[in-house]
Amino acid sequence: MSKASDIGVLIKKLRTQASLTQQQLGDKVSVTKASISAYEKGKAQPSDQVLTLLAKEFDLSIDEFKIRLTDVTSQPNHIRNADFSPNMVAVELPFAASHLRASLLEHETSLAHIGDLDSVQLYVNTKEEVANYIDAIVIEAGEDNMEPLLHAGDKVIAWPVPESEWEQVYNQVCVVAYKDTVTIKAVRENELPTRGLLTLYAQNTTAGFLSVQRQQIKAIWRVEEFFERPKIRL
Repeated sequence: MSKASDIGVLIKKLRTQASLTQQQLGDKVSVTKASISAYEKGKAQPSDQVLTLLAKEFDLSIDEFKIRLTDVTSQPNHIRNADFSPNMVAVELPFAASHLRASLLEHETSLAHIGDLDSVQLYVNTKEEVANYIDAIVIEAGEDNMEPLLHAGDKVIAWPVPESEWEQVYNQVCVVAYKDTVTIKAVRENELPTRGLLTLYAQNTTAGFLSVQRQQIKAIWRVEEFFERPKIRL
């Protein structure tokens, strides 16, 4: 059987298409609202009996339900987790996996000729929205000590900050390339205008903070969205 998270994605999709609340769907298949919520979040898996009732409620045979489930599992995560529709527009973005982030040190904010970076597709609702992602890059979190906000493997969308605007970066999550390191951290103190220092904080308090001198900084990207949850802004 498919994993619980995939079944949950399909249940939520079918429920919203049918304009049913979790309570209404639960009543129809004789389970609680909490159970429907747990199914949709992938925290629990419905029994075969409940799956049969769900399929019947959505006017599907159990075989048709499984075919729909196969369609869901074949889609990339960033489509499954978004409110995807066939009319959405694909935007191709450069992608720096955690083990390739050092490539950003060499190219800084110029991404046009980075041959060792992969690319990923983000789906937006309209062609007009594509312009919002010019110069954006998708970067994978590694051991950045940003839990619980970011976990290793999470992907974020970031935009380059021109050097003339570095002094304005404050109280936000950024990707900072400095010396021989690329890290994702929260900028909580910006003393670039006075002391030439940018202080970066981890979400994990045990990891503390670090101060980077201006002359050590090679590039800064402002992190604004999760890649797989594009509607959630940081």
